[in-house]
Amino acid sequence: MPHLSWNYEWVLWLSVWCYALHIIEEYFFDWKSWANKTIGLKSSWQDFFLLNACAMAMTIACAAIGWDCPFIALSMTVVWGVNAIFFHIGISLVTRKWSPGTFTAVVLYLPCVSIVYWGAHQDGVLTPTSFYGSITLGFILMFGLLFAVKLAKKIQQNH
Repeated sequence: MPHLSWNYEWVLWLSVWCYALHIIEEYFFDWKSWANKTIGLKSSWQDFFLLNACAMAMTIACAAIGWDCPFIALSMTVVWGVNAIFFHIGISLVTRKWSPGTFTAVVLYLPCVSIVYWGAHQDGVLTPTSFYGSITLGFILMFGLLFAVKLAKKIQQNH
């Protein structure tokens, strides 16, 4: 019978739960209307759900990949850190208006990012390649998702 050893790969699944709760907060506090009024972002609930469905699928995929490919697994954790710092805390500070999603960004995302990277370190998979690779990929994913939604909207408007 093989010996099972404990590892911290399970912390990746925290991102899935934190993200689910974040989506719920943004929806119930009407992030769409806030974004339209505060930062002039014209989007629909369809855009909101499409972007979040894609991001949730990617978050689940990263958790499932786990430590088999840590730089990919950690990349969506970076997305949540970027989202918290730049798109919730930063915008709330600059506009001096609370952003729906800021509560879960501060209370869940930031601790989750720390815990996930700590878990990767504890399990010995947080190498310079996985650290810097995940940060690079996370930024690409965050801004790539936003670009894809904008592009899809532009294509839709032209047809």
